[in-house]
Amino acid sequence: MNFEDRVGVKIADKIARNQLRILEKKSDFDIDFSSNDYLCLAKNEKVINSACDFAKKYGTGGGSSRVLSSIDAYFELEELIAKCKNKEKALLFSSGFMANHACLSAILSLYSENEIDIFSDKLNHASIHSGIGNRHQIRYNNIDLNHLELRLKQSTKKHKIVITEGVFSMDGTILDIDNLIALKRKYGFMIYIDEAHSIGVFGENGYGLSTKYAGEIEFSMGTLSKAIGSQGGYIAVNSKISDYLLNFCQGFVYSTAINPPAIGSAICAIKLLPSLENERLKLFENRNYLSGFFEKDVITQSKSQIFPILMPSEIDAINCQKSLMEAGIFAPSIRPPTVQTSRIRVSLNVSHSKEDIDKLVKILRLYAA
Repeated sequence: MNFEDRVGVKIADKIARNQLRILEKKSDFDIDFSSNDYLCLAKNEKVINSACDFAKKYGTGGGSSRVLSSIDAYFELEELIAKCKNKEKALLFSSGFMANHACLSAILSLYSENEIDIFSDKLNHASIHSGIGNRHQIRYNNIDLNHLELRLKQSTKKHKIVITEGVFSMDGTILDIDNLIALKRKYGFMIYIDEAHSIGVFGENGYGLSTKYAGEIEFSMGTLSKAIGSQGGYIAVNSKISDYLLNFCQGFVYSTAINPPAIGSAICAIKLLPSLENERLKLFENRNYLSGFFEKDVITQSKSQIFPILMPSEIDAINCQKSLMEAGIFAPSIRPPTVQTSRIRVSLNVSHSKEDIDKLVKILRLYAA
């Protein structure tokens, strides 16, 4: 078969499985339950004005790799992130996916397969798996630290790393950071934590789950594109690790820097985080209100702003999304192979009213497992 025939086979298989992805225009919907802009900072006037100011001052493009040219604004944002995360340094990346892929690739390249055991939560994001690559992973059940400890007890290798998310993007489950640190003190592993969905929402001042244990967490990764309302990713580390990544992390060295308007919006948004405690309370009021409508057998263990409603089948998930769209609501269906059980993934934010949630629930109840 030629190339296009091979493509056709793949697409036909997706269609047959009801798994073909298409792009939807969100502007067509009155109520959006798909966005990860949890604090609505992407539409905040101060944040928008800051992006405009940086565009006027520095232009709209990154121009080149940071190692070739680097304006002062990049350093300002990196220093701000490092301070919030209680780390010595931070480095910016073009996206959260790139940060995970590039940093994990560079970190793990320092060890041979016989030198290190890689412990990875079963629900870790695709970008984490991409960064680990073809190396053997020891998987443990989602946020199940008892299962992780069983795995750790079986390890005979000198070096160990545990890779986890803070808040999991598809199930909304939350890492027990206190008990993970207790395990670290017992077994002596490194920790790599992806805080894409916890930065802005959890921790003191919204700085994330890992901040209070910054001295014991080697690698603290996050994004600027979700609660921060901007674009890009970062990793916060100590100075020596930062120097290493600056020299050996290909995704940093060979990628064009993120654009100045994104830097301006991120700086403004991060500075606003300590003042947004009421917004974080509102977010969890919405979460608690929504959870009150469903029995435990149709929801995950989510305690976060990400609230999946499980569906009996892929067809139910697809039909539920269609019914929601007809009602002017966008909440995406997530299906295998992305997740094991089909669902509607509800992403809550501070703009949602109880009336919005009521409209959502009315349709979800027609299809929920």
